[in-house]
Amino acid sequence: MLAAQLGLSLILLAMCSFTPGFIAVRRLRWRPLEKLCGSIALSLIVLYLVCFGAYCFAPRWLTVVCRGFSGSPFQFMPMKENIRCSILFHLLVPGG
Repeated sequence: MLAAQLGLSLILLAMCSFTPGFIAVRRLRWRPLEKLCGSIALSLIVLYLVCFGAYCFAPRWLTVVCRGFSGSPFQFMPMKENIRCSILFHLLVPGG
C-alpha cells in the first residue's frame, strides 16, 4: 500500500512539475531540451504562485479546518530533543 502511494505521488509530482509549463512553452521555437527546462521552470513557478494564492486568499473556514488537521497535538514533542537539535544546529552552522 505504501509503495503504491509513493508511486502515485511521484507520478503526480512529475505531472505537476511538467505539464502546466509545457502547455505554455510547446509552441515556442525552442530545442527539445530548452522546452523541457522551460516547462519545468514555468510549471514550478505557477505551482508556487497558485499555492501561495490559496494560502493567502483561502476562506476563513478552510484555514480553520486545515489548522485543525495540521497535527497540532503532535507539536508538543519532548523539549529535550528539540533543544539538543537546536544546539547541534547552532554548533554546526556558522552564524546560525
